[in-house]
Amino acid sequence: MKKLLFGTSLLVGTVVIKLFPQTVLLNMRKKYRARYGFDGEEIPIREDIQQTIQNVMDDLNVSERFRNTITFFNVHDVDIYHAGYTLTKFGAIIGIPVNFEYQKVESITDQTISLQYVSIDWSTEPAKQFRESLVLSENAKKFAIAWGILSVTSLSYPNIISYTPDVFLGYALYYLYFRKCDFAKYSKTVFLSTICVLTIYTLLTVTDVILARGRTKSFNKQLTALGSDYIDGGAEYYEKLTKRNKALRILLGERGKYWFQSNGDKVTWFLNENRPISKQLRYFNAKKHIMQV
Repeated sequence: MKKLLFGTSLLVGTVVIKLFPQTVLLNMRKKYRARYGFDGEEIPIREDIQQTIQNVMDDLNVSERFRNTITFFNVHDVDIYHAGYTLTKFGAIIGIPVNFEYQKVESITDQTISLQYVSIDWSTEPAKQFRESLVLSENAKKFAIAWGILSVTSLSYPNIISYTPDVFLGYALYYLYFRKCDFAKYSKTVFLSTICVLTIYTLLTVTDVILARGRTKSFNKQLTALGSDYIDGGAEYYEKLTKRNKALRILLGERGKYWFQSNGDKVTWFLNENRPISKQLRYFNAKKHIMQV
């Protein structure tokens, strides 16, 4: 009985660790990522961007129920940020990148943006390309916001059920490990428990990756179905991402080569949740070409 309770606690604890950042810790993540003014208050989203958000939700036919569970806020990043799910009572958060406020390249200076631990010579060609990559059209902004919205509204009960085999596999592993283990031997118990937790967490991560890749294909179909604005926006968005990453690969020196490939894709050491940027760019360029024919 003691082993059974311990194994159950182990499995539940691992799942909780995986889900906590997307639920209970959501407000903490928002406070950490938000942009603040000199008065310590969050900087509100600009009115024109708020309107763009509403337009995107209209295009996606987001229900009133889900609209009320999504909180939009400003972040310092230059990538759309999202966490949580509208399916849960904790709701979801979507961070609007700082570069959504940029209207023209000339307005981007070392006073408005900087790279951590790196001094930039803004007169160089890579620096120029980096600044150009940060200015997005209305269509590109709509595409990025739509991707964020789809990401937080895509979790469903069938997705959650997909974790069930991982839990059963983890418990089977626990049983095999502990069947002949003397529970009274603390050091052996801790070692095998650690192996179980890491194995279960890895299984859940792999499941997340598989589901994310499926969602990427689904999102692509949904967004292209919305028409030329989102197709053009997707092509531009991934083109700018490619240009930005290529520029950062040079500007960041050795660290840039560690993070980005020469074609602009991110370097991944384990599993990549989504399709590489280069494949996404080809996908939307192909759709754009079809629209133009």
